[in-house]
Amino acid sequence: MRLAYDSRITLNTVMFDIGDERCNVDFKDGLDLTYCDFRDPEENKWLYQAYDDSLQAWGDITDRQEINDALSVGVDDPYVYTMLGIDESEYSASNTIGSVTIFVYGYDHKDESYNIYGEVKEAAQTTIEFNLVDDSGPIKEQDVFRLYRSEGGSFVDITPSDCTLNAEPGDGSYLSVKMQSSLLGALSEGDYRLEYGIYSVDFRLSEMTYEVW
Repeated sequence: MRLAYDSRITLNTVMFDIGDERCNVDFKDGLDLTYCDFRDPEENKWLYQAYDDSLQAWGDITDRQEINDALSVGVDDPYVYTMLGIDESEYSASNTIGSVTIFVYGYDHKDESYNIYGEVKEAAQTTIEFNLVDDSGPIKEQDVFRLYRSEGGSFVDITPSDCTLNAEPGDGSYLSVKMQSSLLGALSEGDYRLEYGIYSVDFRLSEMTYEVW
């Protein structure tokens, strides 16, 4: 094998894979070999060997085994996780103004991702999704969007300067709007107010627990 080395990257390990077996050649702290065996679904195995520069020879092989704990989880057990979400335990994230009801139903934040050089590959993105419903007729898109966070009993404007709005009309009775920003950052738990033109709604973000079966 001939390795074309990219000098922008610090070379730590070269990995060789075949099926569920792997061999790592590690250069980070001296020269080490690691053999990984994942062929047995009930037990993972590793073999280690280090090169001794002073003796110019390979050292003894050591081994380690690990029982796959995932097998102890029954097929009927849920996967439980927590994340920041719309909390309607104390009040609804909706508000009716005239014949129009506006409600917030989605929040998401993704951190920036990096390439192998440590450069930003994709910028961070915060998304808030909300709908407007009016059974009496079509809803027009609004030109103004503002976002506020409750601090010390009052609402403080935290509207990001780079926010974009993507509004998609439904069957004439509702409008689905997605706000996205790379500058807003991850929101924290607390109460918020969203204004979209003449419509506004308060909502709460809390750490929510979800179960996936």
